[in-house]
Amino acid sequence: MNCAEVRPLLDACLDGELDLVHSVTIEQHLASCESCRAVGARNAAMTALLRARVSRPSAPEALHRRVRLTIRELVNADARASVVAFSPPAPARWLPLAAAIAVLIGLGLAFVPPGGGGGGLPAFLADALNSHVRASLVGPLVAVESSDRHTVKPWLASRLDFSPPVVDLASAGFPLSGARLDFVGQRTVAALVYLRRLHRIDVFISPGDGETESAWAARDGFRLVHWRHAGMRTVVISDLAEPELRDFATRLRDAAD
Repeated sequence: MNCAEVRPLLDACLDGELDLVHSVTIEQHLASCESCRAVGARNAAMTALLRARVSRPSAPEALHRRVRLTIRELVNADARASVVAFSPPAPARWLPLAAAIAVLIGLGLAFVPPGGGGGGLPAFLADALNSHVRASLVGPLVAVESSDRHTVKPWLASRLDFSPPVVDLASAGFPLSGARLDFVGQRTVAALVYLRRLHRIDVFISPGDGETESAWAARDGFRLVHWRHAGMRTVVISDLAEPELRDFATRLRDAAD
């Protein structure tokens, strides 16, 4: 597939709507086409931003009742139509029903700003999630762009009062894109950026005492996993599917030993 064929399908590929053959073909194209890969990354960032900033409300119960009543009345009217001299054509009779269904669909697709706060997340995790979304919106996604951990690690160490672990997971399908400095939990932290197809994975690392098992949380389409290990606190955030993100988090923690 060439660029003109791939680009209209990028959003569908990101949302998992394509069959396996098309998905693999597009991924192969992205691996060799920097231009399409950049377009896909921008689309993925916008998708992540929309999921974080907006929510999908449910229709109010009063509207559900009105729609059910309308359907019942239309069905009864249709049954009576066989004994009257004249009834309007079928499309006209069902226009009110179509309109009611359209209202429900419209409500299901309408987005409104969610309530404020961390959505039940601990303050540190909510702060990390905000940083992840902010980077998607205004950047920088990375301040040092490199897939070489021997470039990224010294860059971070020279700007922080600690030396975060930087691991290479490219062989597992999670290439390192680069890193930036961020501000989470009232302190400057390392933010490593890994990629998985069109998805971005942010890894926030800061000093943290003690040992904890990996703990999971989710909010607005994002998944978060965090732990303390080897003197570091790590928070991983992405909109990646849970099995893949679990695989990434396990590999990351094991490689940091």
